[in-house]
This record gives sequence, C-alpha cells and structure tokens, in this order.
Amino acid sequence: MSIGLSGTSPFIKGYDAYRTQRSETYNTKETDFSGNMNIAGSTQTQNGTFVLHCYDNDEGDRTVSASCGAGYSVSVYEPKGFDPSNPVYKVKVWDKDGNMTERMVDISKVDPQNCDYIDMYAYTAYLESQNGCKDAVHSFIGARLSAEGTDFGYDDLLKNKNWIKAVHEMMQMQYDAGNIQGYMNYKSLMDAIEEDRRQRSESSNKTEDKNADKADKSEDDSYSEVIEKPDGSKVLMTTVHIGDTEVVSSMEIAKPMRDNGKGITGRL
Repeated sequence: MSIGLSGTSPFIKGYDAYRTQRSETYNTKETDFSGNMNIAGSTQTQNGTFVLHCYDNDEGDRTVSASCGAGYSVSVYEPKGFDPSNPVYKVKVWDKDGNMTERMVDISKVDPQNCDYIDMYAYTAYLESQNGCKDAVHSFIGARLSAEGTDFGYDDLLKNKNWIKAVHEMMQMQYDAGNIQGYMNYKSLMDAIEEDRRQRSESSNKTEDKNADKADKSEDDSYSEVIEKPDGSKVLMTTVHIGDTEVVSSMEIAKPMRDNGKGITGRL
C-alpha cells in the first residue's frame, strides 16, 4: 500500500509496514497505525492538518493507497470480489470536517488525459498495485505538486486535468535539471500509462472484431428459400444454425392449383 502526504514532499511506504500495529516517525510527527483504526493518524503542517484514512476493516476491503493534503484525505480500496481483469476500485474522500463521499472507479473508463484527481489517483494506484509500476502514486503526486503547487484543496480534487501532460512536463523538468533518477521515475509512469492504454486499445479492437465475426456468422447461418411443389403450392423454408443445432421452419405462402376438369385454372 502506498501512503503519501501531497501537501509536502510525498513519501511511500510498503503495505506490509501497516499490517501490524506499530509506529513510525514521518515529518517529525509520530503516527500510530493501529490494526483496526480507520483514521490512521494526522500531521500538522503549514498547509493545515493532514489526516490519513488507511483502513476500511468494517467492510473488509483491502487498502491499496492513501494520501492527504490541505483539507482532504483520499483512500483507495480493493473491494470484495475484486476482479483484476475488470478492475473497479472504491475511493473514499474526506473533507476537512470529516465528511466522507464515496466513488466507485472503473479503471477501464479512466482517461488520463481528461479526468479529475480522484480518478487519476485510483488509476495510478492500479498501475502500482496490479501492473507493477513501482512508485506510480508517488510520481503522480509529484507531478500534481509541480503543476498545481501546494495551493491545492478539496474542491480541486474534482477538476479535470490532462495528467499525461503534467507527468510529461515533470519528466522533462527532471531531465533538464540533470536528475536522471527522477527522470526515470516519471518515465516509468509514462511507460506504464502508455502500455496500459495500448493493451486496452488492443482488447477493445479484439472485442469489436469478435462481435463483427458473430454478426457475420449470424448472417451466414440463417437463410431462406421458396420451394414450389408439383401441385403448384409454394413454401417458404427458413434454416437457422444455433451452435451445432440446425432449426428448420416452413410456411405455406401459396395454395395448390385447382383443377375444374378442364385444366388447372387457379388456386384453391
């Protein structure tokens, strides 16, 4: 699990460090991460009180990531029944008064070029937790700090932004400053985003092709013909293939010709 303070220099600690009751010192403030606490701890800085909500034990969801800033806290949870092939995260956001709102984020629908902080935070938590992009959340928060500065509050969480541009600008900034390690960290996030989008595009194209094949097969496997019998009657025969099963139906569309003893003169 990643933990971050987005009002100061962000920091990351491993998930295992918080699975047992212990205390650590971050930014000169001792924070007690007790096993069953919902509010894990708080830190006072020049931008206000930061509160980390790291657990959701009552609902049994696994914490993926948590961060906080001036007047807000964001936590990402992996809900029960989580499907890695169709990832949907639960995100909870607290304001400075402790009021909480909840959002379910479908990762496949997140557009990194046009989404708000909440969706992007869940997306980078996914890249880190499921796709192996180390420090994805840390890099995202760093890009956010560079783009928005420390004057970033609760209301800003809901504003859409082109986060790919923000990460790319931060990556370029590190390169220009000669910070190769920083450059590589942000490049790793960019690479992970591009690879994830490529895979999703390929998956979407395969699904479209598969649906098109089904449509074509459906047309090929269903056909009709009109059969005229010796007595002059006509029958519409329809054949449909469903899997390995063939279904044939018929409907009379013309009656037999009638004979008045002087030759066939019309329909019965």
